[in-house]
Amino acid sequence: MPTISVIVPVYNVEKYLQRCVDSILAQTFSDFELLLVDDGSPDNCGEICDWYATQDDRVHVIHQKNGGLSAARNAGIDWAFSNSDSQWLNFIDSDDWVHPQYLEVLKNAVDKDGTDLSITKLHRTDHYEKMFPQEYSSWTEAPENFYLKALKFADNMTACGKLYRKKMFAEIRFPRGRVWEDLATTYKILFQTEKCSIINEENYYYYFYNEESITHARWKPTNLDEIAAYEEQLVFFGKDRKYRSILYTLQARYIKVIGIHVINLDRSDLSKDEKERYSKILKRKMQHAMVKYWKGAGVSYPEYSWELEIAFPIGMQVYWLTTAQIRKLKNLLGRK
Repeated sequence: MPTISVIVPVYNVEKYLQRCVDSILAQTFSDFELLLVDDGSPDNCGEICDWYATQDDRVHVIHQKNGGLSAARNAGIDWAFSNSDSQWLNFIDSDDWVHPQYLEVLKNAVDKDGTDLSITKLHRTDHYEKMFPQEYSSWTEAPENFYLKALKFADNMTACGKLYRKKMFAEIRFPRGRVWEDLATTYKILFQTEKCSIINEENYYYYFYNEESITHARWKPTNLDEIAAYEEQLVFFGKDRKYRSILYTLQARYIKVIGIHVINLDRSDLSKDEKERYSKILKRKMQHAMVKYWKGAGVSYPEYSWELEIAFPIGMQVYWLTTAQIRKLKNLLGRK
């Protein structure tokens, strides 16, 4: 049986799929199986997947009704547990591609460091780039350190670009019917470990400008799933005092994320009524966050001026009027 199960959800990516699959089959580390999960794709992706299965016996195809990215990944995980003795899981999105040494680098890191999780950097790009042989190194970090960095830069909490000990998913699946499913899941895996391997090279090529991608679509009500994922993390980290520094950083990030959604909602093409509806939801969340988390998040003016305007518009109007009156009074007293 292969050592690694590589899971690729496939939906409506006919023009990207060959690039992705070819990059996987060209790996220098060859002891893997490739699970292509055709999630009811309306184009020719299903046929392309089946063709690859006839060309390489490492390829297995799962066809299912469309259920979304989480359902497709979960189908791959379930298949790996039921049909394979593989010890590791890896996720690659079908509009991305990987360096030929991708799996080799990830596997060597966990072997060298004695870890259950290795993480490589993502290379964001809008076009195919030629790949050259890499010299790479890895080091270990506590999950708290990695998470804080990822939280600060809003980066690398995706499911992709990581090699997981399969047993870590024994009780965990991606939430079905939701977007931002990585944000709702990856931290649960990360904090099963005492340390993880970090690789210094970018060998996962993240196609950042696929217009069909869920992540880059215009603001939709389902984007509230990002806020829900942060709310779940607030509960998770709020249960243990040892995560206090993480909790405070997360609270600050949560407040900023709500503010970003308010901006994106206003720029969206939703109807006026829809904008008003979701604006009320976001403003209530901002008010609640400001009241509950202001101390831990370090809310202060002017850094949080926009967020304060969202949460307390009337209060901020009073503040500005009072400030203006005080300034006028000081000017009058100064002239006297």
